[in-house]
Amino acid sequence: MSEIEHLAQADRHIADAERRITEQERRVVDLEAAGHDTTEGKRLLRLFRETLVELEIHREAVIAALQRPSTSGA
Repeated sequence: MSEIEHLAQADRHIADAERRITEQERRVVDLEAAGHDTTEGKRLLRLFRETLVELEIHREAVIAALQRPSTSGA
C-alpha cells in the first residue's frame, strides 16, 4: 500500500470513528432521558474517543512519512 493510499485509509478510519462517536453520544443521551444506566454506554464512548486520538496520531505519522524525501532513488 502506498503512503497516499495509507493516508486515504486513515482518513476513512477517522471519519468512521467520528460517526461512531456521534451515534454513541446520541445513544447515551437517549438512555439518560429514559432513565437507564449509562455506565457501559459512557465507557464505550470513552473508548471510541481514545481510539480516535490514536487514529489521528497514526494519520499524522503517515503525513510525516509523505513529507520525508524519497530514498527510493527514483
